Parts: sequence; structure tokens; C-alpha cells
Amino acid sequence: YAFVAHWIMADGGFLKEEGVHDFAGGAPVHVFGGINGLVATLFLGPRTGRFDGTKPIMDFFPSSPTEQCIGLLCLWWGWIGFNCGSSFGVTDDKWVVASRCAVTTINATVGGGVVAIVYTLWRTKGKIVIPEHMINGILGSLVAITPACASVHTYDAFYIGAIGALVGLGTNTFICYLHIDDPVGAIGVHAGSGTWGLLAVGLFADGGLPGIEVFNGLFYGGGFKLLWLQVFTIVCTMSWAIMWSTGFFYFVGIILSRDWRDPRKGLRVTREEEMEGADSYLHGVIDFNADCDHSTSNDHDSTSSDDLAELNDERTPSMAKQSVTISRSSFQDHFDNGAETTKGQDGSNLTMTTGNDEQTSVDDELKDGDVGSGPSGYPEFLNFLNTPTEDLEEGHDVDLENGLNNSSPFASESKAPAVSTTRTASPRKTARNSKNPRSYRGAASSARKTARNS
Repeated sequence: YAFVAHWIMADGGFLKEEGVHDFAGGAPVHVFGGINGLVATLFLGPRTGRFDGTKPIMDFFPSSPTEQCIGLLCLWWGWIGFNCGSSFGVTDDKWVVASRCAVTTINATVGGGVVAIVYTLWRTKGKIVIPEHMINGILGSLVAITPACASVHTYDAFYIGAIGALVGLGTNTFICYLHIDDPVGAIGVHAGSGTWGLLAVGLFADGGLPGIEVFNGLFYGGGFKLLWLQVFTIVCTMSWAIMWSTGFFYFVGIILSRDWRDPRKGLRVTREEEMEGADSYLHGVIDFNADCDHSTSNDHDSTSSDDLAELNDERTPSMAKQSVTISRSSFQDHFDNGAETTKGQDGSNLTMTTGNDEQTSVDDELKDGDVGSGPSGYPEFLNFLNTPTEDLEEGHDVDLENGLNNSSPFASESKAPAVSTTRTASPRKTARNSKNPRSYRGAASSARKTARNS
């Protein structure tokens, strides 16, 4: 990093003397860091089960979109600081440069945010806005404006940010297609969007802006001179990063593994530690979702291979025919006595029987787009299974089919399930008629409390 920064920013740096412009570190920070991340990812290999189909895609969903958004806010705010702070002061004309950097930075994120919304709605066919797409789109726009924030007009920043978001998201989609496992999308955001940001200087730079010395870009009458210099900077930065990061990860890997043919062994945690999770074995933090075992059904009659590939590659939160098994340990307070499944006419498992033998396993087909599918509806489904047994009439069968195929797990009471039972009741009606009556809202709240305390 320090070498590339010297080439571009220090007096006497060979790229600076040629006229290369990178105001806040697009090449030494983002392109260099993104290529380092790519090399490290290739050395490590994908997480177990990420691409070989041995684990469902739900296992690779982000654990906390809320904390992701909080992290985005911190980065967004900090970006204004280091873009503006690259003016190294506010005296003379520096305050003009710092002010321009602030406005171009924010404007770029507006363009990037709009494109990210359009992108995620396109990828999910208008169903949902995926937080990952929004976050990485905005971060991609911030990376793209970093080298250009002082040398472009404020209105040009919209276009730079919009294209930066698209490049970052598109790059991440492409590397996922290549089965390169980048859990947070750093390669696309930093290497992809950073490369575009350097090229944007060669296109949009205006040497007439006060407080900055730069050649005019292609769109402002400067020809291809600055653009070619920026391309040369990209090539130099990537080559330097590949050379040193490859050597670093290889030698660290073989030192730790003591096997010159297998550096990956020295870089990765053991399989047992990976299965347990670093949060658990390093910090003692247990993920509630880890108590639930999700196995993908082999029956894909209603879902094409392209749709399944899109679900896997993009990690969209709609699941195609997911078989769900609830671990007994997750709900041992309420389901201690084994499992019994009632078969429907089509052979699928539709109901949960309460009483002496309480069900711990439900095997049903969650249809693509239903509220019971994916990470948004799945917690509600678990809350229903975790409803205390006093809220259900003992010895009666509870209809899960209505809950799975409507707008709420407790939505429909009128549709009769095709099951051979003596008596059936919907979850809402059963809770209402129980000896200890509670409203649906109260039952759901109780289920959530039980899940938190389990």
C-alpha cells in the first residue's frame, strides 16, 4: 500500500510526475485492497458447502442485515471525512476543494443508491429489496468517487456513482458465477468500482476547477492522455498487488501447514472449527439459527435450474421447495417426546400433532415467493412451531398447509387440509379456544420470548 501511495501522491512519485490523478486513494486503497482480497479468496477457497450443493443457500445468508446497515452508515459518514480530509486543510483554496469533495461524495451515493434499488428489484423480479445489494451499491459509488471527488463537477458525480454501483454489483455477480466465494462482496466493491473510479477521472476531470491541478479528461477536451495514464496506474497497481499478495499468502500458508504443496491447509481453520463457527469457538456466541437444520429438497419440478442457480448465486431470500427440519434441541421445552407426522392424500407431511407424542419434524414444500419461505418468513414459521403447547388443544391436529401458503402463518381458517384425522383446527382458532386463551399477537409474542430464552 505504501509503495503505491508514494508512486501516486508523493512528490517525486513516478506516476504523479507523469500527471496521474487520484485525489483520495482509489488505486492504493481500493484497487490494491480489492486485488489482495481476490488473491486471498483464491488461496482460501470457498466455504464448505457454498457451491457443491451439500448445504442449503439459507446457510449463507447474512446473519444481521440491521448491523450491515449500521456499518454502512458508519462508512458513509467516514467517507466524507477522508475524501474531504485529503485536501489537508481549509486554508487558501483548500476549503473550496474540501467543499466540492463533500458534495460530489454525497451526490455519487444518490446515483449509486438509485441504481442499487433498480438492480435488486430486477434481480428479484420486483419482489424485494435485498440489503446486500443496497449496501454494496452505495459502497461501490463511494469507492468510485474517491479518486475523482476533487476534480469533477458535482453533477458528474451522479453518473460516476451510478456506474460505480452497477460495476461493483455486476462484478460480485460474475465472481459468484465463477464460484469464487466472497462473503461480503469486497472484491466487486473495491477492485471493480475502484477501477471504474480511476477511469472516471480520465473521462470527467476538469482542469479548470479552482484549487486543483489536473489534465482535462476526455469529455472536457483533454483527449486520451489522462485516460491512458489512469489505465497505466490501474495496471501497475494490480500487478504490484498480485505479485506481493501471492507471495505473502503462499509463504504464510506453507509455513503454517509445513507442506509446500498445500498452503491452503495453513490458512484455513479446521473443518470442525468451520462447522462450529468462529463466533462460537472464539467468542462463545451461539447463533439461534444454527439450531435449525435446513436440507434442500431434491424435488425441483416447479423450479428451473436457472432459477435455482440465481437463488444460489445471488442468495435471494425466496426459497424453492425447501424441506425444513426443526432440531429437537431448539424447542426441547415444548417438543420433548419424539415426532409423529400425519400424511396428506398426496403423501406430503401437512400437520403437526400435539399430545403425548409431539412433533419435532415438519416436511412440507415451501413454495417460491410465499411468506413461509426464505429468511423473512422463516422466523414466523419457527415461531409457530414454538408456540407453547397450552395454546393448542391437546390431541388435535393443527393445519400447517394454510399457514404456509397464505400471507401469514395463521392466515387461513377456511381451507380444509387433505388429511385423515378426527378433528382439525387452524392455529388461530385453536389458540382462541384453548383453556388459556390468548390472542394471536400474544401467542406469537410468547413464542418469540421462548425462542430467545431457549
